[in-house]
Amino acid sequence: MIPAAKIVKLLFDLAHLDPAADDQADPQMLSYTIQELIAALEESGECTVETIAKLQFTYLPLFRFSDRQKPMALYEYLNDNPAFS
Repeated sequence: MIPAAKIVKLLFDLAHLDPAADDQADPQMLSYTIQELIAALEESGECTVETIAKLQFTYLPLFRFSDRQKPMALYEYLNDNPAFS
């Protein structure tokens, strides 16, 4: 099993890459994989709500069209920390 900290780092690093730079990448599959990784981190209990919320905020556009997953940690964190940005 890959440690949660490595997955978190990978997801934050991935957010800074230009998806257009890789013409072989499937945007739908990438979106699905990112959402599944965030969900797995959330379910693992190894990350704080703040960390999950920051990931969900970073990838918020991916959740826009998702019927399966909603950024609940982000909603919870914003409710408790309205100054979050």
